[in-house]
Amino acid sequence: MSCGGGAGGGSSSANPTYTLSGTVTGTDPQGILITLSGGGTRTTTTGAGGAYGFSGLANGYYMVTASRANYRFTPASQNIAINYANAVAANVVSENAYGLSGNVADGSAVGTAGVTMTLSGPGLASSLTATTDGSGNYTYSAVPGDYTVTPGKNSIYDAVLHTLTTYSFAPSSRPVTISSADITGVNFVTTVTTTNAYNVSGKIIQGTAGAFVTTAPFILQGVTV
Repeated sequence: MSCGGGAGGGSSSANPTYTLSGTVTGTDPQGILITLSGGGTRTTTTGAGGAYGFSGLANGYYMVTASRANYRFTPASQNIAINYANAVAANVVSENAYGLSGNVADGSAVGTAGVTMTLSGPGLASSLTATTDGSGNYTYSAVPGDYTVTPGKNSIYDAVLHTLTTYSFAPSSRPVTISSADITGVNFVTTVTTTNAYNVSGKIIQGTAGAFVTTAPFILQGVTV
């Protein structure tokens, strides 16, 4: 950081301190917990208009995080630099958000890990994804709206055993509606299929000159290995 003068937060010129302030807007901006980390942790809550502030801060880098159960904040956190001047954080927008969770397991209730769960819906700029843990559990945080949850897992080829393991799910997707509460039990059943599989390789040569063809489509059909 550069060295220079500036109005501090009321301390001596030898060890000046400064303030960091900001505002939360959106849904119910009052009473939101604001956590300041960096050189220790401090907390405060927003006032009636969503305003908050911290004083007595030395030069340095700080992180501001807003939190409240069943709410989502944009940005979720932000890094702020205090450099010989008071600082103002970017506006934070709050909105209601609720949990959506479920489990992916086989017919014996053994969880399927590593399944990509895609949440799509008209209110999303882009789909959200989550990955099932070792017990097959997954969770999202999403604002109220209509969504579709779709599981997927890539096939696995074992070059030593020459097997291909594929995954299918029932149902293939599930519609959900988040209104004003968490949703649980959005579950799926995994079917695992393992078949013999082998690599097939070769070359496509044009005419007697032996020139390789690199742009022609190649279709494998009616071949027994």
